[in-house]
Amino acid sequence: SKACVAYTGAGISTASGISDYATKAVNSAGHVQGKPRRSPYEAEPSLAHRVLTAMHAAGSLKHWVQQNHDGLPQKAGFPQQDMNEVHGAWWDPSNPVVPMDGSLREDLVAAMYEWAAKADLCLALGTSMVGMNADRVAVEP
Repeated sequence: SKACVAYTGAGISTASGISDYATKAVNSAGHVQGKPRRSPYEAEPSLAHRVLTAMHAAGSLKHWVQQNHDGLPQKAGFPQQDMNEVHGAWWDPSNPVVPMDGSLREDLVAAMYEWAAKADLCLALGTSMVGMNADRVAVEP
């Protein structure tokens, strides 16, 4: 791949102890047994965050579009300039978290569309793909 992009949802952060929206039930497949839930501010990157960061460092992953707000990719060492936190970020005051009925930042949406168009491979991880506008990143390549 010459233009691999990652598209991630909350599922890659559940191993870090952060709850997601899709697996609230104790007996759901996504519930991490024995792993206490923790504040996202105290969470450490999961293996998925570290692997994607290593792929980027090796030149295999060019861009990352994430639905999460948790800052775990950056904690893993992923560079901000190659990250699109299209739904906002807890760690970036210039990119406030967008409520479900809110409007996304136009520059981030434009960049997301650009990567959706030029990606030749998308790694969709930890996302339920429920029809969000951002899902196009995984659907178009």
